[in-house]
Amino acid sequence: MCSVLNMYKYIRNKLRCAREAVLIDGVSPAAYKEVLFDNIIEEDLQSLLKPFNLMTALWIGKKYTIRDNFITFNSNVYNYIGITLCVAFLIARVSYRLIVEGIDLDSFAFSLLRTNAMLDLIIFLFGILLTYSTNIIHSYHNILLVLNVQNALRILKINRKDLRRLTVYNWTTIACIWAFFFVPHVFYSMGTKRFDIFENLGILFKISFDVNMMYIIFLVNLLEKILHEWIRNFEKSMFKTSDELYWKKMLYLYLNVQESYQIVETVFRTHVSLQYHYSKFLHTESV
Repeated sequence: MCSVLNMYKYIRNKLRCAREAVLIDGVSPAAYKEVLFDNIIEEDLQSLLKPFNLMTALWIGKKYTIRDNFITFNSNVYNYIGITLCVAFLIARVSYRLIVEGIDLDSFAFSLLRTNAMLDLIIFLFGILLTYSTNIIHSYHNILLVLNVQNALRILKINRKDLRRLTVYNWTTIACIWAFFFVPHVFYSMGTKRFDIFENLGILFKISFDVNMMYIIFLVNLLEKILHEWIRNFEKSMFKTSDELYWKKMLYLYLNVQESYQIVETVFRTHVSLQYHYSKFLHTESV
């Protein structure tokens, strides 16, 4: 117990000294961060992000654009097209139900008055709009989060071999989402000879919720791995080096990881809350 307390005091003092050294040199942590950051994304990290980027590209809902190893904001044209197609799909889906299939308005109105149908519709519409709006509102945070991760991987020298398990996990997750949600629905529609394009596109939009959740889980797992690697490096070096620059980097990296966790909470808190209440609603409905 005593050794743990001593280690804690050592870490606290070391971080405080490093922070003071940064400030004494006239460079704040924020400014120091800007000096080290660039927008080049190495292939190791791109391989981790590729499954999610491919999926979000299907419904024109990417969080950022990676081209020629550079990460940039989505263009305004891309965002406008995504939102326009989303709204157009929702309008077309409702119109198709009312006009083409000739649903009885009385029965349709009655179904909307049912609590379950109303909640399902509201959550679905809100979820789609939330996905597109957060991509635009938090576009800076989405890119900053990736850059934070990129910089941490560089400092800790974590390469593709160390990240192989996460890469396999990401591709497996995306494959499972397709296997369990979209593909069976398409085969069912083809088997019954009733292929409803709007229903299948609706499934695609609903999959976007699950992809977002998998992306959040991936980010948390990756940050956890970075934090564990930081602790391992800290324990390995705390009695072996007194290099000022090294401890500045360690302090910067600690603040980097802390900021990344805060970004995840800020950007995706509403997504997690919505998914939780939607899953709870589906469970209640099934009972």
